[in-house]
Amino acid sequence: MKKLNTLKLLLIALLFTLGCSSDDDAALNNTNNTDNSTATPVNQGSDIQRTFLGKVSDDSGNSVSGAQVSIGSTSVMTDSRGVFIIDDATVKSKQAYIKVLKNGYYQALKTTVPTEGINKIAITLITRTPDVTITSGASSEVTLPNGTKVTFDGNFSDSSGNSYTGNVNVSMYYLDAGDPDLESKMPGNLQAENANNSEGVLATYGMLNVELTGDSGQDLNLATGSVAQIEVPIHSTISASAPAAIPLWHFDETKGYWVEEGFATKTGNTYVGDVSHFSWWNCDAFFPTTDLCMTVLDVTSGLSLSDVTVTLTFSGNTFPRQGISNANGQICGLVPSNEVISVNVLDTCGNSIFTSSIGPFTGTGNTTTISVPSGSVTATNVIGDFYDCSNNPITNGYVELVYGSSVSYQYITDGSIDINTVVCNSNNSFTLEGVDYDALQSTGILNHTFTTPVTNVGSIISCNTVDEFITFQLNSDPVEIYVQADSYDTGTNGFSIIGLGNGQTTEINFSLNANSPGIYDYATSSINFYENSVAQFVIQTFEINISAFGANVNDYIDFTYNGTLLDTTTNTTHNVSGSVHVKRDF
Repeated sequence: MKKLNTLKLLLIALLFTLGCSSDDDAALNNTNNTDNSTATPVNQGSDIQRTFLGKVSDDSGNSVSGAQVSIGSTSVMTDSRGVFIIDDATVKSKQAYIKVLKNGYYQALKTTVPTEGINKIAITLITRTPDVTITSGASSEVTLPNGTKVTFDGNFSDSSGNSYTGNVNVSMYYLDAGDPDLESKMPGNLQAENANNSEGVLATYGMLNVELTGDSGQDLNLATGSVAQIEVPIHSTISASAPAAIPLWHFDETKGYWVEEGFATKTGNTYVGDVSHFSWWNCDAFFPTTDLCMTVLDVTSGLSLSDVTVTLTFSGNTFPRQGISNANGQICGLVPSNEVISVNVLDTCGNSIFTSSIGPFTGTGNTTTISVPSGSVTATNVIGDFYDCSNNPITNGYVELVYGSSVSYQYITDGSIDINTVVCNSNNSFTLEGVDYDALQSTGILNHTFTTPVTNVGSIISCNTVDEFITFQLNSDPVEIYVQADSYDTGTNGFSIIGLGNGQTTEINFSLNANSPGIYDYATSSINFYENSVAQFVIQTFEINISAFGANVNDYIDFTYNGTLLDTTTNTTHNVSGSVHVKRDF
């Protein structure tokens, strides 16, 4: 497994999208002035393998545990800190598409341009808004407190295209263009394909997500030939310069980027347009694009600066796009072509430490170095060793470094801690915690003080049990441990628990028609074991002994299990046993 480097818990491999025009017709002109004969369609590249280390938070900034993260054909679940690791995921060389699912939130759909080494990603899950119920067959309006409004004509269909009659549950969310967490909340990375099939980047004036479900919870959409009118507010700081007409774009959940479809007109401080289906919709100006890779260096030490924020703006752009440098000091993605771009480098405390101008850029393969002058920043290299309780180097774990509001992660594969960070205020105190996935152990929170140019934390040892796990053993084989686990309410006086293996290719799934301590047999419970998403075992006998069933969310469910399973790949019977210690998520 490749060594992963430091993760700053913000968005990094970001598609920078930086433009908007004050000319009333510029937004439409930018989209429609491309001849089809010279169109440059979106090129996602060829299949490659890349490693990802990410953090999933909610819209209040809290870590989200038990969220399912999928990249390509690989799925994992976030741990108790909201962290996920996927090694050697198959992605496209110019697009990695990440999907995140968790009950109570809208699905997150992120894309990034993958790079060599570690691809770091931060994702914010948006809390699902309460449903508003309308009735099919009659026109109706649904509004949000911020002025967002959708007008329905009353015609709906199910996912098979069949006409639907009954109640329609509407959940809506408006993402303001000025939202400080725009990059980690929005679908994709503002990569787009316009009506002329040309690739570009977008400058958003606001996004709207609408989800429709029926009486039985089934997905609904507008019926063929029907339209709904959407009305979204324009942020007050850009309303005066917003164009009179602007293209509409929907996020294609299959392709992983925005596709032009229709337009909206400015009415007062809102944009109004018609849509024929629902997913995410976006009011955006379109700009031709080129690729750029920037490296941020500290002139004093000659070291690359990781975990620093770089914002990019150019003429007419009200809300800068931003990225966070990786462990090599790099930020790579797409920027508007033929534009001079203003750069502002911020340290981990949010202080501006350097400004400059770069560009314009054209063609492909653009690179540039941003050299932060001597005395502008204080960098330190945090080093140390990470051992288990038997003093063996950790080979599958990570460390979390917290400095003020800044959080960094390093994945550990050889017992070595090596994190570059910036000291940016008079407080030199930070905390460090190591997690050993294999032994279900944690160091606990350790207090340290920065020194420059090197901070040596010595040897840390993990001997505190991780708070959730599932164990699984066939016959006398080595015990398999699942530290990524989640529990769900099945709605039938029962529950389901899913665990993913550290190898990320195995899954164990329990379903029980029970909600109290006791002994339950095969008739009231089941277990499924999957290898590479293929069911591997069939239950012959099975018994579960529930010793604890917590009354509230975050209380523990504890049980042991044993039985016999038939291996469908070899037609042999195996004894199975194990234990579960998982928090209630419902």
